[in-house]
Amino acid sequence: MSHLLSLAFWFNVYPPRLSQPYGYLLIMVTLALMVGTIVFGILKNKKGKNKNFHLEGFRKLYYFSFTNAIIGILLIFFNFEEIPFFSARFWYPVWIIEMVVWIYFVFKFFRYSVPEKLKKAEQEERYKKYLP
Repeated sequence: MSHLLSLAFWFNVYPPRLSQPYGYLLIMVTLALMVGTIVFGILKNKKGKNKNFHLEGFRKLYYFSFTNAIIGILLIFFNFEEIPFFSARFWYPVWIIEMVVWIYFVFKFFRYSVPEKLKKAEQEERYKKYLP
């Protein structure tokens, strides 16, 4: 466990391959992101009401899952081929931090922007109801 806290472990330019369970975990996460790409790709193209503000959020989730699936495929490839710099261990925490920050902003959009836009559209609809 102490080697996890050393800089030599994380910034070793010639790391060994991932062990079998971690390699499978990386493959499963990448496959889940690919499935998410397909699901959110279908949802973002769905036609709904005129003012379906959730479609923009699904579009954001589609781009999130597509981009991170590509990054996951590249990490699997670089690890399998043992390419020195690109198979280094520090790329995994960088990737996780990137995903956490991105998904934070997507859920922030769903939590705050969508209800605000729905409320504004409802008020506009009520206002237009009484116009000739």
